Amino acid sequence: MAREKGESSASAVRLASWVSGSGACMVNERCEVGRRWEAQAAGVAAIVEHHTASICTGTLINSLGSGKPRQLFITAYHCVRSRVEEAGFDPRDNFLPWSFLFNWQSDACATNDVPGGRGSHVGGIDTVYGASIRAYGNDTDFALLEVHEQIPPEFNVHYAGWDATSARPNMSLIIHHPTSDLKKISIDYDPPKTWSFGGDDYYQIIFGERRVWASPHWFIERYEVGSTEGGSSGGPLFNWDGRLVGVLHGGYADCHLPKQDWYGKLVNQWDEQRKWFQQGPHGSLSRWLDPEGTGVRLTDGAWHAPHAHTLRANAAVELGASVRAPCTRAARAA
Repeated sequence: MAREKGESSASAVRLASWVSGSGACMVNERCEVGRRWEAQAAGVAAIVEHHTASICTGTLINSLGSGKPRQLFITAYHCVRSRVEEAGFDPRDNFLPWSFLFNWQSDACATNDVPGGRGSHVGGIDTVYGASIRAYGNDTDFALLEVHEQIPPEFNVHYAGWDATSARPNMSLIIHHPTSDLKKISIDYDPPKTWSFGGDDYYQIIFGERRVWASPHWFIERYEVGSTEGGSSGGPLFNWDGRLVGVLHGGYADCHLPKQDWYGKLVNQWDEQRKWFQQGPHGSLSRWLDPEGTGVRLTDGAWHAPHAHTLRANAAVELGASVRAPCTRAARAA
């Protein structure tokens, strides 16, 4: 049975003393294989919901327009489902018990040493707090949040570029925090396929209700580098150009068998026509990422603040053998 991957939890969350939780198959983002993707990794954060100690992954995402820059952050809908679907939920409410942990990563490839902090935040970890939900969709499994606390410049974050066209990615890369672990990278060098979540005729019973996902997802048959686990949910799926094309919904992959994961497609989350049951104060992603209605469907990322975008519509790069550099896999911490 396919599973959503936002199910990692801890009985007590002590940010200053976390240790690695995932298996030895996981590959640190700081390995050789991750060097091309340092910008994309700089926007990825682990999310901690302090009421339940549940953990997911997400990333800051770039937006267009001349208005006030916004700290927009995309993750999976099932990571926020318990809050959104509770009685009396108001989408304007704050997700105040939420923490966003940036730069939660090893400085080396072969170790899982806890990174040094900058002193001003909990446990010395680069953390900001609180968010409001701006848009979400069950069928495509995405949630767009706006982070409240100002992200300090010294965090050196990156807002992911995106591709909301229907073009099939020529490879798949996810940067994520499996099982509350330090930042990891997983890659499939083959183009993903299109398949509904869980496969044909799949459904789940959630809060006593039968749920299906009609929206086509990106489907990864097998990772060639690393894998995903619980806690990886909401992790961004990037194409070879480093643009976000999807968000991890779930699947069967784990450390023992890195096979079969599904990602909600950004092109369907864009969804001006609301075909795929998008909800929230402003529905689909397009109203937030392109608020002036320019019609732009792809853009590069930006350091430190959104809007500093440059378009590279013809920036396709042939996948070369050099990217397949071997990497020493991170050892599991004791």
